[in-house]
Amino acid sequence: MPRLGDDLPFILRRENTARYSDGEVLILDRRAYPAETRFECCGNPAEVARAIREMVTQGAGPAFAAGLAVAQAARVARDRPRERALDLLAKAAAAVSEARPTNRAPAAIATRIAQVAEAALEAGEDPEVACLDAVDAAYDRYFERCQRIGEHAAGLLRPAGDLLTHCFAEALLVETLRQAREAEHDFELYVPETRPYLQGARLTAAAVREIGVPVTVLPDASVGALLSTGRIQALLTAADSVTLDGHVANKSGTYLFALAARAHEVPFYVLCFGPDRERADRDSLMIEERDPSEVLKFRGEPTAAPGVGAWYPAFDVTPPELISAYVTHRGAFEHPAALAAWGDEREDSGSEEEGESE
Repeated sequence: MPRLGDDLPFILRRENTARYSDGEVLILDRRAYPAETRFECCGNPAEVARAIREMVTQGAGPAFAAGLAVAQAARVARDRPRERALDLLAKAAAAVSEARPTNRAPAAIATRIAQVAEAALEAGEDPEVACLDAVDAAYDRYFERCQRIGEHAAGLLRPAGDLLTHCFAEALLVETLRQAREAEHDFELYVPETRPYLQGARLTAAAVREIGVPVTVLPDASVGALLSTGRIQALLTAADSVTLDGHVANKSGTYLFALAARAHEVPFYVLCFGPDRERADRDSLMIEERDPSEVLKFRGEPTAAPGVGAWYPAFDVTPPELISAYVTHRGAFEHPAALAAWGDEREDSGSEEEGESE
């Protein structure tokens, strides 16, 4: 029986993001895709946390992998005394929650799945099964909300004019493009490479091409030149975190592109699941700084002379004055003040890449 998301490109389907098999979590290794399709096999929550930390998966992947890691702990916990079982669940949730700090979606889903497991234990039910059912339901909510976001975002676009994105906004972007095509819009998507992991060139381009949208890859540093041509009607990205006052943390480079878009009067639409109510403003964001050596090499080969320094913030922050609208499953919000009135609902999944878009 078809499920939500089954009609998405290969890389975005639930079984190819993170899936569970007899106590193991299988995660598509996005570092190798599309040149190679291979899955990282994680036998316990610590290995899932390592896979998240080492960029085996990005975007929405870490959140769902985190939920499945708690299911692994539940599998062991069901045969343990209550206190020991709860400790196993808490340690699993903590391990995956701390793997990458900027996007809080893995922490949110891991905490909720741990609560599901605890409730199952209290009710005398199988906590592993309860966890897997809850993760599957989270996948459904994610895909359904992506469809609604795509509908709202496509409604903001003109019938003609090319689009620009950054990194990999996953199903949020694919649904937007698909619905724009269904409305007979005429456009091409431009995708910067996204150094140093090339998520744009490898992941976004492959997924977009799979749904039949023309796509062109360009160097990250050429975005300003592209915007100056006048052919781009909108910049679209996901968001790893949105504060209550409208600041957006996303893949490093987003802020620079937003500045260039504003200079050329190109609207910037952020595709997201709403604000994080625990992050009030820019100062509340924790920006992950990755190992600087990652920018001094490419696929293991050095690209700089020995002794050269490096700095690698994985994300940057775009202020609300550069954002034309925050496009959510509840509609598009032009003003950050509207985000503060969002409500108390917690989302189960982040952007690109996502959320987190990297």
